[in-house]
Amino acid sequence: MNIIRICPDFFYKKENRYKGLSISLVNIINELKRLGVYTEIITLRSDITNVGGNKIYLLQERRPFSVIRTGIDSYKLLKKLNFDIIHTHQYSFFFLYHYKSKFNVPLVHEIHGDPLSREKKISNFQKPNYRDELYNYHFNRYASKRANAVIV
Repeated sequence: MNIIRICPDFFYKKENRYKGLSISLVNIINELKRLGVYTEIITLRSDITNVGGNKIYLLQERRPFSVIRTGIDSYKLLKKLNFDIIHTHQYSFFFLYHYKSKFNVPLVHEIHGDPLSREKKISNFQKPNYRDELYNYHFNRYASKRANAVIV
């Protein structure tokens, strides 16, 4: 079995992102490999090109409209790969959900944090936080509705 994991950051030293998602993913990838499951990663930012022999594909973040362009770029890459499950870790790739039916494989979306409770924290209306939280809520909601399974 082959799993494609899609996440925005994977061991990105420049912004000190060596915690949380990256570390847990490496542990999951190593355990799955022990069980005979091969995992590849599609990401926007990474300082490494493979983890335990599993390939990491690095997409270029393109602005403006990076959320839409990232989904389209990941779709183009996925057409070339062989996999049984797509596992997304962030709404950054939400546009990919438009193409879900073309792959005919289960698409799993993992939410880091509860988007419903996050919406309630918007009450202070600080512009950067408000916008980010609003995007997080709506894009996660969009992705969750279209996924075959959601992990919270």
